Amino acid sequence: MLGVYISAKTRVHDAVAVNDKILANVEGYVRKYEILGEKEEGAVHKTRIRALVLYRKLGDDLKAAGLVPPPPPPGNPRVAVFVRDQGNGEKWGNDSSAAVRRALLERNFSVVDLNDSAVDSGPARSSSTAASLGLKLGADLVLLGDVQVHPLEGAPMEGFHSYRARLHVLAVKPAMGQVVAEKTQEASAIDPAADIAASKSADAAGQLLGEALAADLAAGLKSRVGVAVKVAGLGGLADL
Repeated sequence: MLGVYISAKTRVHDAVAVNDKILANVEGYVRKYEILGEKEEGAVHKTRIRALVLYRKLGDDLKAAGLVPPPPPPGNPRVAVFVRDQGNGEKWGNDSSAAVRRALLERNFSVVDLNDSAVDSGPARSSSTAASLGLKLGADLVLLGDVQVHPLEGAPMEGFHSYRARLHVLAVKPAMGQVVAEKTQEASAIDPAADIAASKSADAAGQLLGEALAADLAAGLKSRVGVAVKVAGLGGLADL
């Protein structure tokens, strides 16, 4: 085999690379090639080729390395996400909501563009609240949650602040008011600025919970998928 394919995907958060995935297969994905023409253009040498590329192997390796998005979950449900912050209005709740939405979008879920003002901040989150919200927004699933963010005693080092967030989310099917999943996630963060440390902890909890919940929801939806086969032109099982 000839050729080499190299691809990289980097996630950046606050100007710092937090995740870097690189695929490099030295065995290559080109089975064979034929040179069709060569020419010089100034200091550049150009070569045209016809190549037989192993697209299936390339696609499988890209998927295994996490360099291509997964397929949409079965049924491609529309998901609405809203997280309320317990104690600070919606300050950290918005951070957790955005992180959960981001995790779902990375896994090809269809996320409803939610106007947070559509949800009354007074009543506690419940399956009935989710059902009402889902019907209003036309969502197939509603994720309602509460996040608590608090400072940790004893800063890890002088000049830094440490915060921990605890996020609890219900996943509800509005059509039936049924809770199909429930998760709790905790995460912590440090930063010289207290507000940024608190925001980072809420974001991290949302990202981790969103990733875990997306996997659970995709598995649950897949198990509910059914296939019906109709055969015409047969008189009965004996003919079959």
